[in-house]
Amino acid sequence: MKSSLTATEFYSRLRDITLIGDPELKGSPLIIFTGLNLSSKPFFGEFTESEFRLAKNSTILPTPYLIKGSYTETGEAGTNIAYEIKPIWFGYLWIRILPVLALILINLLLINTMAPAPLDLLIPINGFLLLMLFAPLWITHTLKKGMEKDFIDSLMIVKE
Repeated sequence: MKSSLTATEFYSRLRDITLIGDPELKGSPLIIFTGLNLSSKPFFGEFTESEFRLAKNSTILPTPYLIKGSYTETGEAGTNIAYEIKPIWFGYLWIRILPVLALILINLLLINTMAPAPLDLLIPINGFLLLMLFAPLWITHTLKKGMEKDFIDSLMIVKE
């Protein structure tokens, strides 16, 4: 991929749009260690003059993905960018395991507290819990696409 920005402009733009910190924290439940941080910068992460690691700067809806890549200046006016979007392991796992645990625990609670658990109670509750199992997958997929779009727009990247 290519950006119309020079490497110096690219670095300057990264500095303008990124709040410095460990991006692994922003996409996981460990987000509480980053503070409330009401910055208007769209990304949270680390970068050097040739590499970057960025996560979405959001406290309310953390995106469990990390944009990791490098950039080099080309001979003509522009910069080559190579990046990949990788899951932040702990946040990614948390979003997939927590709903399954909730489904199991609530069913155990219902079955153990009610002698014969009525089927007309279990079906709607399990239907809602299954919806809550798949909703985070769709939400994180949407957040991932939005994060990539913001990244591409902010740094003037053109897919070749």
